[in-house]
Amino acid sequence: MLVTSADPITNLYVHVPFCAQKCSYCAFYSEASSGEVINRYVAALSKEMDLVAVDLNPRTIFFGGGTPSLLNLKQWQQVLETMARLNLLGAEEWTVECNPATVSLDKARLLRSYGVNRISMGVQSLNETLLDRLGRIHSREMVFKSFDILRRAGFDNLNLD
Repeated sequence: MLVTSADPITNLYVHVPFCAQKCSYCAFYSEASSGEVINRYVAALSKEMDLVAVDLNPRTIFFGGGTPSLLNLKQWQQVLETMARLNLLGAEEWTVECNPATVSLDKARLLRSYGVNRISMGVQSLNETLLDRLGRIHSREMVFKSFDILRRAGFDNLNLD
């Protein structure tokens, strides 16, 4: 069925298929990638939003992956500015998945300033041995540090999975 502007899409999932490294247990499509490939993805995502924005009126937005927080400030700025230009901001709930190792205060503040109001942080475990066995790039200490950074940036809706 063709979606028209009479039937706006109200729930939007954006898959960011990049990780610092691919975890052996992960069944989602993702790949370890360089900045140039991610730049090309961000440019393509911006073009795609230009094409479909007329059919979008998102009440909820979820950026998942992969690791959306792997995008750098410039890449996020491009995505967010495109969304602002196309009037795609203001969702009731807007979630971005993060890895504790890729959280920064500047990035968290940028996301929050554009209306992201929920962070889903992929912790998997607080046991250092298990984190190592799973191939996770973060430590137990990074989880707590990143949680504090996100709270300082204004996030009060956080889940750890």
